[in-house]
Amino acid sequence: MAKKKEQYTSSFENKIIHGIKKCSNDYGKINLKLILGVSGGPDSLSLLYSMHRISKLYPKYFTLYGAHMNHSLRGFESDQDAEFVISTFKDLRIPYYIKNLDSKKIHDLQKGSLEEIMRQNRYSFFGEISKDINADMVVTAHTYDDQIETILMNFIRGSGLNGLTGMQQISEKTFQNNSFILARPMLKISSEETNTYCKHLKLSPRFDQTNHLTRFTRNKIRHEIIPSLSKINPGIKKNIMNLSEIINDEYEYIKEITNENFISLSKINSNVIEICRPDFEKLHLNIRRNIIRKTIENLNPQFKNLQKINIEEILNSKTGTKLQPIENIVVYIDKNALIFKNTPHKSQVEKNKLLNYKEISKQGITKIQDWTIEVSQHKINPSNIPKYELNKSTDLSFVEENFDLDKIQFPIYVRSRQPGDRFQPLGMKSTKKLQDFFVDNGIPKRLRDSIPIVVSGEKLLWIVGHQTSNWSKITKDTTKFLKITFLKNN
Repeated sequence: MAKKKEQYTSSFENKIIHGIKKCSNDYGKINLKLILGVSGGPDSLSLLYSMHRISKLYPKYFTLYGAHMNHSLRGFESDQDAEFVISTFKDLRIPYYIKNLDSKKIHDLQKGSLEEIMRQNRYSFFGEISKDINADMVVTAHTYDDQIETILMNFIRGSGLNGLTGMQQISEKTFQNNSFILARPMLKISSEETNTYCKHLKLSPRFDQTNHLTRFTRNKIRHEIIPSLSKINPGIKKNIMNLSEIINDEYEYIKEITNENFISLSKINSNVIEICRPDFEKLHLNIRRNIIRKTIENLNPQFKNLQKINIEEILNSKTGTKLQPIENIVVYIDKNALIFKNTPHKSQVEKNKLLNYKEISKQGITKIQDWTIEVSQHKINPSNIPKYELNKSTDLSFVEENFDLDKIQFPIYVRSRQPGDRFQPLGMKSTKKLQDFFVDNGIPKRLRDSIPIVVSGEKLLWIVGHQTSNWSKITKDTTKFLKITFLKNN
């Protein structure tokens, strides 16, 4: 019996070694600094003990650190779990990190599922430690059974191919600006095997009673859906895993094509990604969907499992539409671009509030919000009469225009557009609705409120960066002109 136990533990540990090898090309070459995420349950306890035993056999291969997040979800029981894990780390002489967090209280203050909030808090914790000790990898004890549950959960949520590939054995995560490599060497090992390993080593893992509460989606899948599917087909787990592996192979090819097109079609600037819409719409539907997913994931690496309904809404929306597929991402559908951006913080919203009749100095410099506005008066030089362009640039970083000074009524103001505004564009004899001017010139809805408008008396003098008025133009009879310059502050 003892020999069989030793054979089993050796076989189990060989599977762990094989999993680590698949996660790191540096296995056996350098001393890998690994953070082991340990909850105290049979899966993570089997990971901890197997890695500890392996490191004793190969001391130059690994330096181990422990990490435990106490979510305080079960009160006293959660504290007992933490004490058990701390005691185990101490017994094995493994340096460790512990963090206590009231995840239920955080959940009450935030939107989203409790499971997702706990996952984000846990990974943020891993990221902090990884940065602190410069770890090579964070290693978790996700098993074969966890993988099956994840695939089914993603299927139920309506995720795309990416979700049906399940958890990756090795991946890069970014939480709270801390990036780390996450390794899952146990995806081929079942929970039954981890329980058997713990029994052979006479370990007493902790059991989380909330794992039986079916109000959690994963628990419902584990205790109700998978058993029901197994009655229909006893080999359902193996079939789901085989399907996932096939999808993963095909998805890798799709990702290559997606990445190539994303690079060629996108402009990335700070928290904004702009996709060339005409070229985007020529692509296969599958690639378009994946570009949308990749764009949102680039802006928010913590987000996962974007649902098909959100993607289809972006694909099918008309020009001028504004969408919010997830909480902190806004998408603008422009005529020539799809523009994805992180929504600003409250302070930024205040900064970008509408202009409301701010007077501009008759001569000199005026600073209003993000603008430095300079006004100067000049006499006409007959040999150098200012000229006008009918088509203006939409680049507002630096623009200037000239106006017949004698036609200007002071004071002059700058404001945002208002309902009912009418404008006489240069070259036109009559006025038109400002709304029509914006539409005719293809100015996106998302930009219209932020365009400064210079007003003289009751008339619109200048749509800054786009067009001047006809009534204020310089003619052969002009003797003095007013120059107005707008400079966007960084």
